[in-house]
Amino acid sequence: MDTSLLTSKFRQIGANLRVRSANEIRFGRRPRDYSIDIITTRKGETFDLVVAEEGLNVRVLDADPADRHLLLMVDSSTAPTRRKFLCGHDERHWFVAGVANSASSVRQAKEALKPQAVLEQQARARVSAKKRHRRHNAAFTRQGEWFFVPAPDLNPDKRLILHGEHIRRGGGKPHVAEFLFRLGGVPVRVCRQYPNGLMESEYVALIRHDPDMAKLHWTTMVQEPEAFAKGRVRHPDHKAIMLRGWHRILPNTEIRTTRVAFLD
Repeated sequence: MDTSLLTSKFRQIGANLRVRSANEIRFGRRPRDYSIDIITTRKGETFDLVVAEEGLNVRVLDADPADRHLLLMVDSSTAPTRRKFLCGHDERHWFVAGVANSASSVRQAKEALKPQAVLEQQARARVSAKKRHRRHNAAFTRQGEWFFVPAPDLNPDKRLILHGEHIRRGGGKPHVAEFLFRLGGVPVRVCRQYPNGLMESEYVALIRHDPDMAKLHWTTMVQEPEAFAKGRVRHPDHKAIMLRGWHRILPNTEIRTTRVAFLD
């Protein structure tokens, strides 16, 4: 792995990269082969690549300095397949997202992050290639990892519309929708220790095994609903958006190393 070459590639998109051995980690969990994350150093937000495996092959497949994005590929002898990550800047912060291995360029990686319903709406609306990666076009509005696709025919019962509801996936900061309506989904128990939620049967089994777990701050949420938002949607890391009319809420297709869930 050519560390100097990697550093220069990240510098091309205006980003800092720190590469270090897992042996340098004194506190916290060490990765089995590697990990990549965003941390804050004296230089500001920094991509942090921690390597625990000899002979790890890490290289940049494509970089778009003007858009401040690059596509990173990692080959590990201990992992069954190679992994690809889109590293870039979105509004106010840097991010890293696991993408499909079929992507070989920044543009393809961005398309790979779009769920099928977004791609279909994009085709129906005949969005040009130039506008497909904007945060707002005729097919969708995007805020971070969430896509909002117009649903003009939706006319929900006003009694079922929720106000100031959270939209989140896993334990991240929630996006807050002014108005939200949901269909279907499975009720789950959620707390800080179990951000993706437990089915009622899983919750009961956990409490039976360890009664003290009942003392945690549990709330009831809905996993994998079909959800719709309208009005103002805000998040501390993103510019607020205004949805005029109902929009279906869809998460991106980021590939994560741990299970994630769509909760609201």
